[in-house]
Amino acid sequence: MLDNQNNPMQVQSVTIRLNLKDGSSKELGLAGNLRWILPPDDSVDLALSPVAIDPNVYDYLSIQDSLLATEDVIKKESIAEGMKLVFSGFFYQVPGLKQIEPIVREGIVAMMPDEELVTTTGKKGNVYLGEVHAFHGNSGSPAFVDLGGARGGD
Repeated sequence: MLDNQNNPMQVQSVTIRLNLKDGSSKELGLAGNLRWILPPDDSVDLALSPVAIDPNVYDYLSIQDSLLATEDVIKKESIAEGMKLVFSGFFYQVPGLKQIEPIVREGIVAMMPDEELVTTTGKKGNVYLGEVHAFHGNSGSPAFVDLGGARGGD
């Protein structure tokens, strides 16, 4: 992991709260420097850490990597400005007493420039803008483009 000045740093611990199948929730503390997976493109501000979660105990959905919007998918599906975005998140002001209560928000794809722009990492890369009403707790949430209905394209 990198700090705000792009210096390497270690994550001492991570705590995640997960909903259980029985309707309650549980906090899991993961100590030590976890194995982080970083994208090969250093303009992308993303980090993943593989964590094995038992689907028989925890209530969650996974997203197949085939649903990710690669350049080929964007072209094939004619994804463009004006299309509807939907994303989930955690409204931390109302965390839920027994379990995490997710929220679902929507907006539109507002900008998809043809040129590379400077990203949050200070490097040039692909930047897309969604006009959405987001809260703290939406960070890291996947955003989905609604591909339903009529749309143009080749």
